Amino acid sequence: MTVTYTYDADGNLTSRTDASGTTIWTFDELNRESTRTPQNGAQTLLAYTPGGDVDYYTDPNGKTDYTWDAAGCLDFLTDPAGKKTDFDYNNNDKRTKTVYPGGTTQTVTLDESNRPKAVKAVSGTNTLVDLSYTYGYGTGGATDGTKIRTRTDNAAKLTLSYSYDSQGRLSYAKEADTAGTRKASWLYCWDKAGNLTHYDSSATSCPTTPTFGYNDASQLISRSGSTDGWAYDKSGNELAATPGTGYARSSETWSDHSQLKTITTSGTTRDAVHAGTDNSERTKLGDTWFHHTALGLTGTTTAGTDTGFIREPAGTLNSMRTGGKSHYYLTDATGNILGLVDETGARTHTYAYNPTGRARTTTETIPQLYRFAGT
Repeated sequence: MTVTYTYDADGNLTSRTDASGTTIWTFDELNRESTRTPQNGAQTLLAYTPGGDVDYYTDPNGKTDYTWDAAGCLDFLTDPAGKKTDFDYNNNDKRTKTVYPGGTTQTVTLDESNRPKAVKAVSGTNTLVDLSYTYGYGTGGATDGTKIRTRTDNAAKLTLSYSYDSQGRLSYAKEADTAGTRKASWLYCWDKAGNLTHYDSSATSCPTTPTFGYNDASQLISRSGSTDGWAYDKSGNELAATPGTGYARSSETWSDHSQLKTITTSGTTRDAVHAGTDNSERTKLGDTWFHHTALGLTGTTTAGTDTGFIREPAGTLNSMRTGGKSHYYLTDATGNILGLVDETGARTHTYAYNPTGRARTTTETIPQLYRFAGT
């Protein structure tokens, strides 16, 4: 598949034709994106304030309006239904409060280094999220001050402690109650190339024999000594995998640009389509279409059902909109999605994860894409 590009006299990309079709862009006199018309013709529009901030954005979801304060921080977001989200900041322009339609309020308390030390979300008299964090102080991998050392769920009265190796990789995490009694733990072992060699939910030290084996290209080729199920092509693309946890994958095919074309899981084969020459902009997987814009992924369509994602200009998720109703995102200190609330402030979704993102709890009234962002 040949991918072709055209540019204007200022060097701005104005069209791209690829496996997904043709996408067309226009730009204003300051070379900022004005419109984008993707393969399906669903045009998006960006307008700007005199100060250069995004004034409003329109797409098939409708018009999202942005209001900025004197310091250039986003003050209000008004979604296509006319519902307003309000933001507050500290003197360092770090966000400290988000008030969603319906009154749900999420506050972030920052330490002197502007690291989140507490995250709390309330709706009326109901506490939805109540977390506190501690950090280390140092520059080495094991003592890096940007890494979270403990995360306490004050509602559940459980503290999750994190340990890191000399390369800054998560090596052990333990969840304990207020008495210090272990409730859960996770051990992660790594080789010198940074490959995960062992994972355990009960042990505290790495075994002499690794569980996962890799070839010289750091491709996973075995689990517990068995090499059955793994295969790669000459470009390094995975053709099949049997991970042991999660879905086994087979019959994977790839384009000349190493973009996934087909994949089979649980006996179902799905086709995939990507724009451009990499895998960053997937436009189709199975019967789901994905709609990408300057703000990020702003919509999906599955079997005729549309789901929209309302975002801030920088791409941060504000809400999910489907069936004429909005659901607003609640997050922790690292951006993991902990739940959603509706326009009345009632919780509709709840998520919990292990330290690397595997689901521990999933409760949702309406399916949505976004979950774990990182530790």
